[in-house]
Amino acid sequence: MSRRRRVNADALLRRAVDAVNGGDFTAGFDLAEKVLAAGDNDDAMRVATHAAMHMSPEGAAQAFERLAALRPNDGGILNDWGGVLCQLSRYDDAVGAFRRALAVRPDDAATRATLAVALSPLDRLDEAEDAARRGIVASPDNAAAHNGLGTVLERRGQLEEALAAYRRACQLAPTQRAFQDNLLLALTAIGSGFDETERILRGRLANRPDDVDSLIRLAGALRDQCKFAKAHETLDRLMALSLSESQRAQALAALSEVQFLAGDFAAAWANYRWREKWVGFKRRPHRQPEWTGEDLAGRSILVWSEQGVGDEIMFTRFLPLLAAAGAKVVLETDPRLVALFQRSFPGVTVVGVADPPDSATATGIDFQIPIGALGEKFWTRYISERPAARLQADKIRSAEMRARYLAAGNAGADQSTRLVGIAWRSVNVWMGGAKSITLNALAPLLRRRGTVFVDLQYGDNAADIEVLAAATGATIVHDQTFDQFQDLDAFAAQILALDAVVSISNTTVHMAGAQGVPTAVLLSSAPMWRWGATGETSPWYDSIRLYRQHAPGDWRDPIAAATDFLDRAAAGAL
Repeated sequence: MSRRRRVNADALLRRAVDAVNGGDFTAGFDLAEKVLAAGDNDDAMRVATHAAMHMSPEGAAQAFERLAALRPNDGGILNDWGGVLCQLSRYDDAVGAFRRALAVRPDDAATRATLAVALSPLDRLDEAEDAARRGIVASPDNAAAHNGLGTVLERRGQLEEALAAYRRACQLAPTQRAFQDNLLLALTAIGSGFDETERILRGRLANRPDDVDSLIRLAGALRDQCKFAKAHETLDRLMALSLSESQRAQALAALSEVQFLAGDFAAAWANYRWREKWVGFKRRPHRQPEWTGEDLAGRSILVWSEQGVGDEIMFTRFLPLLAAAGAKVVLETDPRLVALFQRSFPGVTVVGVADPPDSATATGIDFQIPIGALGEKFWTRYISERPAARLQADKIRSAEMRARYLAAGNAGADQSTRLVGIAWRSVNVWMGGAKSITLNALAPLLRRRGTVFVDLQYGDNAADIEVLAAATGATIVHDQTFDQFQDLDAFAAQILALDAVVSISNTTVHMAGAQGVPTAVLLSSAPMWRWGATGETSPWYDSIRLYRQHAPGDWRDPIAAATDFLDRAAAGAL
């Protein structure tokens, strides 16, 4: 390089450094790129890489693509480019970048780990696991490779194995927060390890006492261990910090869960409303003023959906109290529930959620309110009056189903045969694993004689059911005439056809309880707030009984209690 070109390059590089130091990363990158275009320069590459890492993911992806064109055999640049593409969920492109990096550095464990992470969302799990394991072979102490293996195993549903991989990653890189986060999420999903979660979070807080995220998570871990006083104390400590509105809302919503579980529903409802200011709340675009307790006689109110199907069913318990106040009620709900709710609440106008909203939600409406806010308004009255609010399934369809299920079990008109519905799995992203039971774990209950069991679990379970039926001698009917997830009106009729239900905490429980069907609910040691932390009965539904784990992951006692529940239900002793 001539002296003049070197002087120009040095001047450009100084300007690039000044731009980066001043926070103008785009200008800094452009100047450093000009130096690189004139000739290879390690200092310019470091400045360009630093600038790219501080851009938006979209800008960074473009920047690394340009750097990769200048240095096509730089494995580090290619690996960084793949990492940014993963942030943008451009996993196919990321895989291409990582493959190019491995062509240059075939034994690089970190690149193999990130390749595994990119392949997992594409469901190329065999390739992903192979990449992670080859990374570990190449570098057994590479924490990223163990973390990458954990992500693949977790996606396969092998949570115990994923936990072991995440734990190893955390041992090798104890200050890497991203690896700890993966471990914490896996512990939550599996519904155990609350003490381990608490230990990790207390370790974080020892170094950063004002870490908002860790304080909220710690309160959750304490709540899940039923250490309500300590959870409350942790949230009080959090509330003393300077918080954004979203953080404050998250903290108070978390406090409401602690209060619900501790049995203090009356105090919990006011804090429960804070979930509406938390990121992710599904606010509908209705323009009427929100109802704050004004006289409703002769006025109209729109109640709108903002939660899952089970929650919507549960909160309809308050609708008779709105009607009793003299209100004309319009209910905007999940379209799958419209037919069922129209039949169940004849005085209510029921419309499905749509975008734009149905015209019935705009014309002549005085007030609006999210359905989950009704608890704060009506809880005291609800507890004292317990208004009748049973769902009304299609009775003709239900009777047809009952006859068909009895026939499938060769019971015919045998009045002593009991029809019992079972559901065992939740697909909830955050807690589905903790709530779910393996179908094999239900084997002791399924050996009960004089019973035809009906599969209430949505999804394709035929193969599993066939194996278990052969092992236990149980008759398990799977109704293939409708999809329980899509046709909720048929699902309601199916449940009404039964004598009893045994289920984990999911939509099935709400559908059964709201129709008065005797139901045994199998609860994990860290139940959802609506069930409280103790007791067998629920204020939501008179016909259900709650059977709780005594230790995380151990379902033997709840299943034994549910078996006894079926005996008592058959004898009319409930």
